[in-house]
Amino acid sequence: MALNTFFKLPVFVVALILLQGCKKEEESSQTQLELDLDSPSDKSVYICGYEINDVGNNVAKYWKDGVEVVLSNGTTDAVGRAIWVAGDDVYVAGSRKISDAGSLSLPVYWKNGAELGLSSNAAPFSSATDIFVEGGNAYIVGFERNADGVEVAKLYGPGGTIDLSDGTIDARAEGVFAENGNVHVVGYQNISEFNSTAVATYWLNGVATPLSNNGNESMAFDVEVKNGDVYICGTVTNDLDNTKNMLWKNGNEFYSSGGAPISVAYGMFIDGNDVYMAGTVEGSSCRSGYWKNDNFVSLCPLYASDQVPGVAWNVAVDGSDIYVTGSGSDQVGTGVKGVYWKNGDVFTLGSTPFQEGLYDIFLK
Repeated sequence: MALNTFFKLPVFVVALILLQGCKKEEESSQTQLELDLDSPSDKSVYICGYEINDVGNNVAKYWKDGVEVVLSNGTTDAVGRAIWVAGDDVYVAGSRKISDAGSLSLPVYWKNGAELGLSSNAAPFSSATDIFVEGGNAYIVGFERNADGVEVAKLYGPGGTIDLSDGTIDARAEGVFAENGNVHVVGYQNISEFNSTAVATYWLNGVATPLSNNGNESMAFDVEVKNGDVYICGTVTNDLDNTKNMLWKNGNEFYSSGGAPISVAYGMFIDGNDVYMAGTVEGSSCRSGYWKNDNFVSLCPLYASDQVPGVAWNVAVDGSDIYVTGSGSDQVGTGVKGVYWKNGDVFTLGSTPFQEGLYDIFLK
């Protein structure tokens, strides 16, 4: 069996990962902000995530220009983790619990609001984590636990399901990019069954390559390909147990942590020669933000709380407009409130007085 559920990471990083699926109590009050679409382009803004309903269940949703589309029925927890728009089709990847009790979940995706299954094997916390659509084909990645309780990294594509890891060590696939017949996947897996140190891993067409990390703990969360170059973002723990956000380009390491002792990059966007990475930095008054190349821009959530640190999950750029999705504290200071930022201004999209998470963004 897997030696531990979560890889050995600093508490700061583990807490942020756990925020993605936790239920929280109702807020006492919440300011509803409207989506600001004043932009030099005519592109629509798609954001996916979840919102908690009045019985305390996570309801998977996406918002197009501030108008919500409900994906799940609210009787069991469901979350939208990644979104893609191709033509008139809207795809959202995520997970849905099979009952209101316990943690048994299925990785799923929705196409134009209809749920499509990826697996029939419900297991604790299984989820789809990212999606990429090319030529009408959807490539989805995620992870499922097998009968031994080991997390197996998965690629769900037009040719069926591919196991990216061998099922003896915990592994997760977190990001995917498809281009010219090549499928690029990133994530992480343990060193061995008896060593739970995580190693950032890059799979090209199913073949795994560990990313250089000088023997330290590491994770990869997103991948982009531009002009034949492969960019991967994530985090590496150095010899002093400081966790640094990491950018790999064609397998070479580039740090962009701005001197912060602990930082993590979760999502990325390539705009011309500029690399944007969304993530979080410990020690900043507003921990969430994004890096533009080597420079970190801090973004403040609606409310500040030491119990619920702010985090930025992903970033998208259109001309001079920079959009970032993330989450922070609710007004009470104990629950999660999903937010997004446009050019540094913070907004929320929820339609109920309950918490929500906003994870991925797509501009079209």
